[in-house]
Amino acid sequence: MKSIITEAEMSIMRIIWDAGEPLTSREIQSRIPNMEWKYTTLVTLLGKLVDKDVIDSVKIKRKHEHLYTPIISEWDYMKIIAKDTLKSTYGGSLRNALCALFDRQLTDEQYERLISIIEE
Repeated sequence: MKSIITEAEMSIMRIIWDAGEPLTSREIQSRIPNMEWKYTTLVTLLGKLVDKDVIDSVKIKRKHEHLYTPIISEWDYMKIIAKDTLKSTYGGSLRNALCALFDRQLTDEQYERLISIIEE
């Protein structure tokens, strides 16, 4: 994966992940609720996802259409983003991330307790 995907790209990825099978751009378009994008916008976003190595595109014979399949699973993407956020935002400190999540400082005892719960 080359870079983080945008919110618009994520909405497309959720459709592709949820499908469980390859989809054409028209099938993806039909599954977008309240579709406000032009078809060309969708195709551009799909191209960006291909460039980011998140989806694969295979041309359908004798048609000007492609089938799109995920290269990375939703779970694997979430792990990459979580690790990247922990590193870039919290200096790699899980403690700092947990303090931000709970909106308060954690004592050593509270932190150790949370870690033991997470490890279980």
